[in-house]
Amino acid sequence: MIPPLRRLALFLTAAALASAALPALALEVYECKIKQLLSNGVWLPEVVVVAHEPGAAKATVNDPLIEHFVGKPIDAKVETENAKRTTFVWKLDAKNAINQNARFSYRLTVMKADLSASMAASPGRFSNTFTSTGKCQRIRKK
Repeated sequence: MIPPLRRLALFLTAAALASAALPALALEVYECKIKQLLSNGVWLPEVVVVAHEPGAAKATVNDPLIEHFVGKPIDAKVETENAKRTTFVWKLDAKNAINQNARFSYRLTVMKADLSASMAASPGRFSNTFTSTGKCQRIRKK
């Protein structure tokens, strides 16, 4: 759906905006690279940037899909945070190639021991779920 050069431009914009739009108290920023699978179409981004203050109930998330449909970083909820992992969840309103509306529910889990990631996207009103794994790196930590 999004041409490769456009995706790259969106990623670079997403990363820049995520860094610029970080909450003042954000202590950690993860950049997660997600493996692209043909079965997921374009609904899982190649890169996700999450800014998170440990212990906070919210985070800020951005990726090329968010950039495309919203134009700026959005809030995510911290669903789980413990010694092993942190799970972030958010919703994104999107349209597919034939202009159908869908509200996607996204979930990104970052394992603290090795910074491995798993990601899932579920479009509301549709039965399919898109999943993949990846690797994160901390790009900021105070």
